[in-house]
Amino acid sequence: MKKSVIFALIIVLVLALAAAFFFVVLPQWQKSSYKPVTLSDYLNSKQAEYLALDLSEGSLAKVIEQILKIEAELKINPNDYQNWVQVGVLYQRLHEYDLAKKSFEVAAEILPGEGLAFANLAELYVFNFKDFDQAVENYKKAIANDYWQVSWYRSLADLYRSKFPDKISEIEPLMLQGVEKNPGTASDYYGYLLTFFWEQGEFQKALDYGKKLLALDPNNDKYQQAIKDLEAELAK
Repeated sequence: MKKSVIFALIIVLVLALAAAFFFVVLPQWQKSSYKPVTLSDYLNSKQAEYLALDLSEGSLAKVIEQILKIEAELKINPNDYQNWVQVGVLYQRLHEYDLAKKSFEVAAEILPGEGLAFANLAELYVFNFKDFDQAVENYKKAIANDYWQVSWYRSLADLYRSKFPDKISEIEPLMLQGVEKNPGTASDYYGYLLTFFWEQGEFQKALDYGKKLLALDPNNDKYQQAIKDLEAELAK
């Protein structure tokens, strides 16, 4: 794709973002306290930022085109949950984290019983805003809404392990809650606990979960080997 086309797309997007950034995304724009610097400064800085991203020219153009398309659709239907989530993800790719956050928040207001927007907010708080307390709260909301999403249980447990030493004791109940809610995928939760307790040096607990896994899949070679290794550790 020609650079002139990419520059044109960037300018169109940045003009849209000038409104979005300074008025903060459709339903909340008028409430915003953001005020623009000069528009030319804003355009120039954003153009330089986007071109410096780790995106090919084609990928950058595609992201911009998708955002513009979704923003046009949201002007027609501002209550489209999936569009708010999708545009938030696209904003993330452009490192527009404040806009991504606002987009996910709007989605969560539209459908507070859905988990995806809360999970995306949690990831933003972990990786971009470094607000780990907010991340915990949003992961909990996501899990409460969509209790079958094992990846969110893992993400919350990983967050406890890395940032909340005082919450380590909550990991086992969290995973067992996953087993209770999702017995058909119990091995995902037991597998996490086996690895967790093994890494903690709690070999008996790890062995207990290894046996639970083997009971679910008696012919699994990996489970059989894990049990042998754990029994050897306990015999030392």
